[in-house]
Amino acid sequence: MSLLLTAVSEQLDLTSSAELIPPTLSVECQVSKCRWEGDPRNDYATGTLIGRIATAIGTIEICIRWTAAGQPLLEQGWAIREAPHLKGAYIKAEAPIFGDEGPLQAESDELDGLAYDFWSYRDISGLIEPMLPARTEPRPTGQRL
Repeated sequence: MSLLLTAVSEQLDLTSSAELIPPTLSVECQVSKCRWEGDPRNDYATGTLIGRIATAIGTIEICIRWTAAGQPLLEQGWAIREAPHLKGAYIKAEAPIFGDEGPLQAESDELDGLAYDFWSYRDISGLIEPMLPARTEPRPTGQRL
């Protein structure tokens, strides 16, 4: 499946024409919930990862949700994963977005899947982990960030 963004006669295929994607992907990481006690059974975080690409046909915004859980050993940090089960993934563009069978609706599940597909080729842990507290020392029980 290809993600085609069309404006007049220009087309950009995000899944197979990587050379067309500008190297300037601006990334915003939002942490919506975080609990850190130093206990892997209780440590967790959730949030949103938003990437913006400025192209000749306008800005493309690609957003996914993520979760993080504490690793068994504090020194191992966080286990960060994409969270397609959480609502909030999207792709927004100034140009219409086309799939294999024509234009896609802004709220379509297919666009959500393409957003996760885009981020699956990148190291999201490296983008998210700096936003989370270091898991090196236990925190007093019950305190939230």
